[in-house]
Amino acid sequence: MEQVNKPIIELVTKPNTPNPLIPQTMKDVAEIFGKIEYRRVASSTSGAISITNGFGIKNLVVVELPIVGRKCIHRLLVPNFTAALSAIEKGGKASSIHRLPNGRWSFGTQAARLKRGGTTLSLHTWGIAVDINWPENPMGQIGHLDPFIVERFKAEDFAWGGDWEHRDDMHFEYFKTRPRRA
Repeated sequence: MEQVNKPIIELVTKPNTPNPLIPQTMKDVAEIFGKIEYRRVASSTSGAISITNGFGIKNLVVVELPIVGRKCIHRLLVPNFTAALSAIEKGGKASSIHRLPNGRWSFGTQAARLKRGGTTLSLHTWGIAVDINWPENPMGQIGHLDPFIVERFKAEDFAWGGDWEHRDDMHFEYFKTRPRRA
């Protein structure tokens, strides 16, 4: 009997082989994960946008992830997020992902917005990026993220912002790694 629920795009590769579907340009992001049409939210000072073409209905899912519970992410990366968080949990490092004072997890995934201070879409808009423990890992500074978390997300093909010239230790994205610091 033929399998009914086949993935549209297969994201599994051979061990130690670069995934050919890791986007290297923003054009790749749109081709692999879907095109986003949007308008800026006029009252927003944080770069918020409103998606206008139904991208979210076709591509974003709210799933129950290990450790952090219900999160909105791109449907094609459910296996990647699940595997990274399952490994963190099995490795005894679940407590390394913190809760905020309001009780919510410091684990930010999909957010319809522009890049901070920029004019291009953030990869968070596609649900293919996550910020972890942002209060302890401010942009531009050496953060305090557990190395096991970094290792597990990298193992699932996420690039880590702590490797970038302008550090962003809280940030992981499913995108070709930027040049490392010298």
